[in-house]
Amino acid sequence: MALTKVRQEQGVVINEGSTDVDLRVESNGNANMLFVDGGNDKIGINNGSPARQLHITDTIANGGASLGLTSSDSSTTGAMGILHFGNNTDSSLASIGAIADGSTSAGALLFKTEVAGGAIEERMRITSTGGVIITTADSTDQLTLTSTLADANVAPNLRMYRNSASPADNDQLGKIQYEGRNDNNQDVIYSEVVNQIKDASDGTEDGRMAFNVMVGGTSTSRVDMQATETVINNDSVDLDFRVESNGNQNMLFVDGGNNFVTFGSVSTDPIGDASSSVAINASGNIGINKSGAVGLDIGRTSSDGAVVGFYRSTSQVGTISVTASNTAYNTSSDYRLKENVDYIWDATTRLKQLKPARFNFISDETNNLVDGFLAHEVSSVVPEAITGTKDAVDEDGAAVMQHIDHSKLVPLLVKTIQELEARLTAGGL
Repeated sequence: MALTKVRQEQGVVINEGSTDVDLRVESNGNANMLFVDGGNDKIGINNGSPARQLHITDTIANGGASLGLTSSDSSTTGAMGILHFGNNTDSSLASIGAIADGSTSAGALLFKTEVAGGAIEERMRITSTGGVIITTADSTDQLTLTSTLADANVAPNLRMYRNSASPADNDQLGKIQYEGRNDNNQDVIYSEVVNQIKDASDGTEDGRMAFNVMVGGTSTSRVDMQATETVINNDSVDLDFRVESNGNQNMLFVDGGNNFVTFGSVSTDPIGDASSSVAINASGNIGINKSGAVGLDIGRTSSDGAVVGFYRSTSQVGTISVTASNTAYNTSSDYRLKENVDYIWDATTRLKQLKPARFNFISDETNNLVDGFLAHEVSSVVPEAITGTKDAVDEDGAAVMQHIDHSKLVPLLVKTIQELEARLTAGGL
């Protein structure tokens, strides 16, 4: 039986009868440079017992077998070779190809797949510099890390490692950027996560992680976590911060534009707000509004003493103090704070100038009468008891009310009683 025939129309045919006969081609020093396993339909290169349809073996230690695909194309973007994967329906359902990456001395790998009813398209690219680009045309996951580990160790793992030979403070360790297009077909980084070395010193290493978001066309810091602090809105722009609790959307609210911090509401004027809330502005003003129960509780854990201190600049001018059963409202009265002390002055004449009255407040719908004074009538007699000016208004024309501190009338009352007692003793009445 002839194993080799030469046909004019077919060329050279080896093993034309398709029998179980092998073909072997030797090279100088290799008995199986090319080996065709006729019984198992496999081809070996440098391999006399191929385990795959094409099995290439390298006998050089640590060399590894190689398959070379080379193109004569000299362009900077030309294809250099493609491996196709297909079946009887489609000969190219997936492929791995190589192209020149912008230069005849730089190469990139392209991985393509084909969806049912579609065309084969690029899904992943490895650039000449090692960058990896993964592309999908739908909303399926582009990258999934799956671990089947059954113990308590951490898995799966994603590591971003900067292996620098000369690490230094402020080195950037990596970014995760979320990029899209605007309505002018421009690429925009809408948000990003940035990681950085702040201190590379051995034993005192510090890191930084920052979250930036595009606001009004400018990348803006939203959260900046550093070694000694975590800063929200590190760029000091008009951005609010809000923390919700169970049942309250504004349990903590920072009004970035108006420089207010509020608790329980977004109102910068708790007194005018119907809900219970607290507001603090950058000038130190505090507003508290509470419906129902006590609005502010202040106490000491055990010993008697001050619970509130009042200061003018750095000097304390008063306190509110508590004991186990009492509260005292204290103002500065130490003799070391005073001068021009005078014990001889006419209190009775001044007291007679006061005009105690009965009245009701306009806001009191019950018209309940109370005892007291009209502030401007007291101001000429005991001016230190009154704050404000009669008929004063602010820049908007709203009334600025006067107030009275009744405790400032006590010295006048005491001195008048002493003068009265002296006259009674002297028989002057």
